[in-house]
Amino acid sequence: MDINHRVVRESFYAPLTLLLFSLITLQLVYYGVKKELSLAGVFIFSALLAWYWVIREESIWIIPSLLMNIFLLAYLIYRQKKTILTMYRPFLLLSLPFIVLYMGNTIIANINSTLYQSKNVVEMKSAEFISAYGSLSRVNPDSRQRFIPVTKTSRAAIYNVSPAYREISPYLDAESSSWRTTCNDYSPSTSCGEITGGFFMWALRDAVAKAGYYKTGAAATTYYWRLTQEIDNACEQKLLTCSAERQTLLPVINRDDIGHIFTAFITGINEIIRPTIYQSESMRAYWVLFGSSGDNSAIDYFSTIIHDPIAPLEHSNEHTRYSKNMQENKQVKILCMLEDLYQLFFTPLLLVCTLFFSYKIKLMFSNKSLDILWLLNASLLLAITIRIIILAIIDAMSFPAINPLYISPAYPLTLMFILINIVNFFKPYYLTALTNDECN
Repeated sequence: MDINHRVVRESFYAPLTLLLFSLITLQLVYYGVKKELSLAGVFIFSALLAWYWVIREESIWIIPSLLMNIFLLAYLIYRQKKTILTMYRPFLLLSLPFIVLYMGNTIIANINSTLYQSKNVVEMKSAEFISAYGSLSRVNPDSRQRFIPVTKTSRAAIYNVSPAYREISPYLDAESSSWRTTCNDYSPSTSCGEITGGFFMWALRDAVAKAGYYKTGAAATTYYWRLTQEIDNACEQKLLTCSAERQTLLPVINRDDIGHIFTAFITGINEIIRPTIYQSESMRAYWVLFGSSGDNSAIDYFSTIIHDPIAPLEHSNEHTRYSKNMQENKQVKILCMLEDLYQLFFTPLLLVCTLFFSYKIKLMFSNKSLDILWLLNASLLLAITIRIIILAIIDAMSFPAINPLYISPAYPLTLMFILINIVNFFKPYYLTALTNDECN
């Protein structure tokens, strides 16, 4: 069954992002009050991190911020000047997320090895796939085209020197390939009929599968290594004009691309400040009333998986009735009302909180002390910034990625940033009131 859309993982990603950062925040609060770590909290955080790691390909973006908070907890523990024996348990607990993450991936890898003869957990993170993709994209085209990692001219040159590539060429280079683009708003006219960066990795896997190499995981792994070796050898022998050896899914970035990336980054920041998810009735209709794609067998299949009905196929009679019912649904109306309130208050609150966050830097230098809540907010800003940078590179080089769907994990982090700034602002008043009550 050929299903080319995602049903479940996008729904998990943003809530799990919020849950992970909420748990690490609660752990900091709990330690501040109890002077010890919550064993249950650490276990839940560790399990969710292991789950989060395998949902999407780019989960690395949250690691620097989570590490920052873990090191902050380690610093607070060390600052208590406990003995080595008393510090042993909390530091062991702090290492638990990394242990569980490693064990979770190892268990899944071993299960996959038994069932599919491959230890890959997420194939697009595997060394052989990344190497094959990097080798294909290092071949220089006759004329470089934005959004196109491997042009038709590059693939034609690879065809002449790589027997492995010739095996998948009938599927990857076919004029009838559904992966080939039409002329549209974000693809220049010169890239019509090319395979854009957002699709090339999927087109490559699809072609390898049609060539018969996905009957086992081991066969696919062997094929990708063979493809990599043949292209890299051709580059070394000067049979192909190539850039430096690459092992990455990132496109080749030239100096001319920096401006596009910067523009996309600013657009991403603006999308955080003034979200456009429900900025017009047409957009609201898209997000609330959007139907499913695929076929009826796919709908039944995924409905069985999630034990809940799925939106009917778009343009079907069932979808027309579904859309009408959704428009009258009270829950949908409440969500739309909340979104209107969000639009009204979010932007000014964010700007005020950002100014307060900047002001706290001056206070910390003046008082020569660390503010834990400020550091927590700094970690949130770091995560948001990394997310936007990754999306900006993709948007500038591969396909439009600065949109509410891909930015969605950053929205709850921004709300956390606002909430923690509000708490930090009122903290002195709360402490003063608490002290007065104790004196009385």
